[in-house]
This record gives sequence, C-alpha cells and structure tokens, in this order.
Amino acid sequence: MGYLTAKQFLERWGISERRIIKLCKEERINGAIKRGMVWEIPEETLKPSDRRSNIYKYINIQKRIMIVNAKEEVKKYLLELIEKEGYIAECREFNEVKSLNKLNKYYASLIYFSINHMDQDEELFIRDFSKKLNSESSIVIVDYDEPKRNKIEKN
Repeated sequence: MGYLTAKQFLERWGISERRIIKLCKEERINGAIKRGMVWEIPEETLKPSDRRSNIYKYINIQKRIMIVNAKEEVKKYLLELIEKEGYIAECREFNEVKSLNKLNKYYASLIYFSINHMDQDEELFIRDFSKKLNSESSIVIVDYDEPKRNKIEKN
C-alpha cells in the first residue's frame, strides 16, 4: 500500500486540496500522516462523507466486519479486539450468509473461519464478497486445521 498527497487526491475525489487538508487536520481521513508540510494519505482511502449536508446521517460511516464460523472461544476475544479498534463486528454462521443478496448491511471486511475443507459454496461466497468489496486485502481466511496451517506458514 502506497501513499498519495492531498494534491493527488483532489482529482480523484473532486474536492479542493484545501478541503482535503482540512479533513486530514480533523482526523477524518484514516491513516493520513503529516510529513513536514505535506499530508500523505493511503492510496486506497475512500472519500469521507460530507458532514456539511444532512446526507451523512444516512451513510454508514463506521466500518463493519463480518466474522463467519468463529468458534465460541475465539468469538469473545475477537469481538473485544475488533471493537476496541473502533469497528463494528458481527458474528454469523455460513448457513446464514450463503447468499450476499440476503445481507442488508455493507461490510468493509470479512474474517472467515474454514471449519472443514472449504467447499465450492464457501469459495463462491468468498469470491462474491471480494467482488463486492473490489478488494481481496479486506478478507482474512483462517483454517482451524493446524497441521495444514503450519504447512502454509512455512511456505
């Protein structure tokens, strides 16, 4: 992940450089850092909602994370950790979310726990979720099969 300057974002977002700098100063752009006189913004950052109009009230500005198939002993720890970072986390079972069409909320990320070997339905769900996000970096797949996981980590 790289960084771009406020000047580089003005064309992308269609707002002035001055407005982007103001958003950075107000800490409304996640990951923005000031180096000397220049603000650097992560290149994949989405434009924050405009709070000068009332529409921001209807836009979900908090990031939601869907956690699928987490074991009970992992859920509590994971929920506390994620919520401490300011995210909204929801735990679901795969049979509840097989179809993305049934979801009535937007999720910024997915943490998927594979219980057995992943079947075609699970792979399709993850691919569709990835397409909906237009980013694979927001998806984490955890395999409970420890010997297999250790083999993957070694490679």
